[in-house]
Amino acid sequence: MEYRSRKLLVIPCILVLGLVALNGPRYPTSFSNESGKVIFGKYPALKSVGTNTEMETSHQHAWIKEQEDIQYQRVELLKKGCISKQYESHEFLRIHPPPSLFIVPSHRMMYCAVPKIASSSWKHLFLIVGRYVGVNSKLNQNKLNTYASKVLPRFSHLKNKTEKEDVIELYLKFLFVRHPFSRVLSVFKNKLDPNTKFERASHWQRHLGMSIIKRYRKLDDYKKVARNVKKNYDLKFEEFVKYVGDPKLKPRNGHWNEVYGTCRPCAVSYNFIGKIETMTTDVEYLMKKTKLADDYKFPSMSLSSPTNSSGKKTMESYYQNIPVQDLQNLYRRYTLDFKLFGYPKPDFVNGKIVPD
Repeated sequence: MEYRSRKLLVIPCILVLGLVALNGPRYPTSFSNESGKVIFGKYPALKSVGTNTEMETSHQHAWIKEQEDIQYQRVELLKKGCISKQYESHEFLRIHPPPSLFIVPSHRMMYCAVPKIASSSWKHLFLIVGRYVGVNSKLNQNKLNTYASKVLPRFSHLKNKTEKEDVIELYLKFLFVRHPFSRVLSVFKNKLDPNTKFERASHWQRHLGMSIIKRYRKLDDYKKVARNVKKNYDLKFEEFVKYVGDPKLKPRNGHWNEVYGTCRPCAVSYNFIGKIETMTTDVEYLMKKTKLADDYKFPSMSLSSPTNSSGKKTMESYYQNIPVQDLQNLYRRYTLDFKLFGYPKPDFVNGKIVPD
């Protein structure tokens, strides 16, 4: 009799386990940290990193929570800024999708590529994930970006309305930003500085650099440089700042265009915002949260032509002799990037580009 009772108990258990196996795992439609803050919307591949097998120590749990809180604050700041200004809606994204939005269907991710913010490294990673190149492939920056532009799928390529809705609602949408003045400095040091080691710098200098010199210098001074560009080229950083912030020109180039215009953060509901200033930590956290870290390593940032332009001392040494009017013009151009991504307004009077 006792044996028979045990047998009856086992059968329902087997049935329950079978039903679970048939139905498969159930993913929640949103993910929250311990405080109940929704971090990643409806992205179903994001499970808690802090499991017994992956994160054993209290230090690691504290680190995860700290990163969740940072992301919550960044995303909320962006949302509030967009709501207060009544900027673009999702409808704008459907009708005018930015060409900078790349999608990674295998991991349900959408990435906005912004030049001078490690975009080459992210494209390199997604080329590896998509098996377009091998892990040990060697491509220079120009070839890598050209190839990525040809083969990586973009949101703008999607024709089916349902596919677009799935990406908007279900994918993890992320971008990386940096202090706008740091990005402008990085462009100069990489492309236009007379002492740059960038392999294609001569093209930039002969065309853009010389046009800036011609615009802001006396004709005789321009002619002196033009007689032997290779020897005499000497564009100053303050001339480049004047050019980028010139309210009459408003020159456009992907390397210094506003992040707001490139990524449309008020039309795309980004749920992860990384910053170049905290790049190492942000990349580590994002790679773990998306499970990319299980199979891949983030590529070396050497392909992104790093210029070490984000340090406070470096920035202030370059900007200290810039006329206040030119600094104010530059700030006006990037006002939305400053406000939406939490960068404090520079103290122009006291020469503090990055206030304490």
